[in-house]
Amino acid sequence: MSDQRIKDGTGTSSLARVDADHRLWTSAVTKDTLGYVALSTGYSFTWVAQQMTLPGTSEYMILRIKNTDSVRNMFMYRFMYGWNGGSTNHNRASEVAMYLGTPAPTANYVTQTAPSTNFGRTLFAPAEAQVWDSVGNGMTVVSNGQRALHSYFEQGHKDIILGGSLIIPFGYSVGFTVKAPEVGMFSMLISAWFEEAVRQ
Repeated sequence: MSDQRIKDGTGTSSLARVDADHRLWTSAVTKDTLGYVALSTGYSFTWVAQQMTLPGTSEYMILRIKNTDSVRNMFMYRFMYGWNGGSTNHNRASEVAMYLGTPAPTANYVTQTAPSTNFGRTLFAPAEAQVWDSVGNGMTVVSNGQRALHSYFEQGHKDIILGGSLIIPFGYSVGFTVKAPEVGMFSMLISAWFEEAVRQ
């Protein structure tokens, strides 16, 4: 029996075939979910706090993101963080924490609107986001919320792939704080995609 071939709509390309032993032969391109969402729907976004200076040793509320999409969940994909080790000794570790249920700040912030990472799409994140404006001791909030994650970071750059394992449903918010034993400079980036929530 000869191979049976499955072709695309133009009839010019064999996308798959079934051989005489009933095995399916095909080739495929693998994309991670963030790349797939960026290409297909454009609902992938990035929030940043770039080259900021911690002027003291308090815990500073730096970034807050709230999912305002009633249809889609927010899937956190990547957390990137850079720290200069302190501007005096350059070998001090800084602390980063993530909180759940962080309330909206009342002062010392600017609003951040994240565009799609697919620059061919005119889309903006269905989220409410604020970033510290470098005034005072971080964004002014009634409370940080409930601490969910905490870690120490030495001098350098860290890229942590979460892969969508942290899911932020509609109406939920997350906040990120930074604390260090001396004045220093840092940057922070959060990548996420939005996908329709599966109803149980």
